[in-house]
Amino acid sequence: MTKHAQGTLVPSPAPHQQEQLSAQRKANDAAACAVMLDIMSPAWPPSAGGAQVATSALSVDQLMQAAFFNGRTPRSGEYKAGTRAVLENRIERKDIIPPYQAGTTEADAYFSGIEEGKSIWRAAVAKIGGQA
Repeated sequence: MTKHAQGTLVPSPAPHQQEQLSAQRKANDAAACAVMLDIMSPAWPPSAGGAQVATSALSVDQLMQAAFFNGRTPRSGEYKAGTRAVLENRIERKDIIPPYQAGTTEADAYFSGIEEGKSIWRAAVAKIGGQA
């Protein structure tokens, strides 16, 4: 038995089921990236007369909403906080200050979220024709 995120006990999947679940999670996450890029159509963000749009037109909230849509494999608050920290750093020029003690699971999730944030940023900038 394993503990669900809400604290309830659930049966542990068999090893072959774990492989299937892992493959499904990876597929869901790949789909999440594809959906995020689809949401940002070629006209997003809008440009003025075809001129290249500054990356300041990107919104942290829009990118977070696109990345963590309903139906995607759930992520922890710490993971999302790491993702948001990178996007705020790139868009709003905020410093990244890890709020978790190094070596904890919270810090590990936060730093994993940072890596996704970097990927989201590169994809978003590439979509609008800039360089990350």
